[in-house]
Amino acid sequence: MPTEAQIEEARLELCRHYVADGLVDESEQDKATEIVVYPFKSEIWCLVRYPGRSARQSGFRGGAWRNFQFNPEQYDAVAYNKFYGDLRMNTLRVGDRAKYRTLFGHALLDSTNVFAPNEQAITLEPLKGECLGLFNCEDIEGLAAVVPVEVAYHTAGDQGRLVIWRADKKSNLLVTNKLAPLLVPADTDTVRYAVFRYRLRDRRKWEMLTVHQGNTMTYERDGDSAVLEEWLRSRMFVKLAFGRWR
Repeated sequence: MPTEAQIEEARLELCRHYVADGLVDESEQDKATEIVVYPFKSEIWCLVRYPGRSARQSGFRGGAWRNFQFNPEQYDAVAYNKFYGDLRMNTLRVGDRAKYRTLFGHALLDSTNVFAPNEQAITLEPLKGECLGLFNCEDIEGLAAVVPVEVAYHTAGDQGRLVIWRADKKSNLLVTNKLAPLLVPADTDTVRYAVFRYRLRDRRKWEMLTVHQGNTMTYERDGDSAVLEEWLRSRMFVKLAFGRWR
């Protein structure tokens, strides 16, 4: 766990970063940014609150319509996985990612160079070949079901054409699959992205998870990330840090 002093040091550095980017006036830099730390069993979450670009809106106050200029609040999330040793970020500004890697590397592990960007952290290679067993999720605590609903791939014989298979809203690709025990054709060269529908055991509603070849995944609820990551890592969609497997 980072100390209060380390978090305060990171907060002040972020303030200077936002001043340099024009988001914060220098006279207000000591108040304009907050970092709230949430310790969990397997992860440490840091929620970053900061002002966005200046916006102008009209509103009604005191019996008259007026124009108001303000900086709307923005939130980023930075999560450190204590078991796997890597950093996951949900950021609104792509340029802030390098800053977060440096700052939170120093606050968490006393090293500004510990988190190296990996453009190939996520692979969809597990969907090639006999892969239907990936969707048996009885071993994942909290996950009731996960099914593929869309997949996009290139075949070895036609690299210039992206093939997309998409199931109906009330169905999934396991129901319509005619290639079992495969999901995609045997001559598939690269799976570009896949969309899954999942449901947690304590919830009736189904949610969506999109995984892209590279280093990006999208899901609807931040609170689901620990369960989803356990499934993705155990099925080797997410490459482990420190070269433990590729």
